[in-house]
Amino acid sequence: LRLSLELLSPADRQIIILREYDGLSYPELATRLGIAEAAVRMRLSRAVNRLGKKMRDLADGRHP
Repeated sequence: LRLSLELLSPADRQIIILREYDGLSYPELATRLGIAEAAVRMRLSRAVNRLGKKMRDLADGRHP
């Protein structure tokens, strides 16, 4: 998981860490990042999808 997170863009890594590790709510994320709550949901969804792909690639022996 750590390597997969490191392979993400800084923006993807930040939103996942703030949500999953720091426990910020969607409204808190929106305030912290200066974006709309709908944008938070979209960015987080996309970031989690990219994280999943990175994890699958690593599990399959592919290192980007």
